Amino acid sequence: MLLLTLLHFLVDGICACAMMILSRQIVSDVEAYGMIVLYDMLAFGTQPLTGGWVDRSGVCSWQLKLAVALLTGGALVSTFHISPTILTAAASAILLGMGNSLFHVYGGKYVAVAFRHDIRAMGVFVSTGAVGLAVGIGYSSLMLLSVFIIAFLSLSFLHLHLSYRADVIGWKIAEPDCMESLQTSDGHHHSIPVLYLSCLMMVVSGRAFLGESVPMLRTGIPSMSAPMMMVLISIVVMVGKMMGGYLSKWFGVRNVLIASLLLSGTVFLMCPWHDGFVPTTLFLINLSMPCTLFLATKALSGREGMAFGLLAMALLPGFMLGSLPRTMPPASICSCHWWVPSSLRACCCSACRNAGGMYSQLR
Repeated sequence: MLLLTLLHFLVDGICACAMMILSRQIVSDVEAYGMIVLYDMLAFGTQPLTGGWVDRSGVCSWQLKLAVALLTGGALVSTFHISPTILTAAASAILLGMGNSLFHVYGGKYVAVAFRHDIRAMGVFVSTGAVGLAVGIGYSSLMLLSVFIIAFLSLSFLHLHLSYRADVIGWKIAEPDCMESLQTSDGHHHSIPVLYLSCLMMVVSGRAFLGESVPMLRTGIPSMSAPMMMVLISIVVMVGKMMGGYLSKWFGVRNVLIASLLLSGTVFLMCPWHDGFVPTTLFLINLSMPCTLFLATKALSGREGMAFGLLAMALLPGFMLGSLPRTMPPASICSCHWWVPSSLRACCCSACRNAGGMYSQLR
């Protein structure tokens, strides 16, 4: 799990860094926003599809190999071309988005199955993405992207090697046959609890909306740069996701989920009065992330990839609505701004107007 957790950090770091580098080479605001819309829609919106695909085929090494190829190709396309065009930008966004989507459902299902739906493992796996995103956005450079890619390729090879060895000598927890686990004794497929999953998706969307609506730090730390402050905030988010899993193991999943939503909503209302309430809100709201993942994977036992994908897709509406009151783009693209989720919107802000607002990029 440690390797997959580090890979999660690197995947989000590669995507953020590559999109930042590419956005600085694009002159048109419309093209830059369109590129980010395309990436986010693919990275988040296609996860139920890629998750269902992983569920039907089972967790296989070629899925990670394909994700590695897509992400590496997207990063290279975004970097090593002389004159960027809308076609090369779209190609990079498509490769990165699909690679991101496939990796997340592969890693999510791998962790859920190998650790028998241990909520602590889920919380640790999803936690590092926020830090990777913050580092990739705040310190984007060709050198950093190169380091990310080399580390990603090395750790992916190590993970595949260890997984293969584990399969050979019987260390890895075997995954039950997917199609068999989806059928009852009379051969009928289990029905999907639509209402239950819809409620979980609404909770996820609400969490995304609340996290996106948290005000910017008004003063910050005078001696600290904006990228460093963003990384510190991302660490708070990471710790919140990790602690959510452990607290749920101690106090119960539903108790932690309800407490997270109630407390974060209360503290959120105090954010305008003191900067300290901002990281507190982000910490409290992210305690709920492993809770929703655990409940979804238990509800869709045997379809863990789809469970991860549905909750990832549910982030989009919350990000969209939460981003509405934030920094507005030029008048020429106001009509399409609300389609841009937060995950990489700082790319355009930095490239086109050198605007602030990077704290909103954490997911």
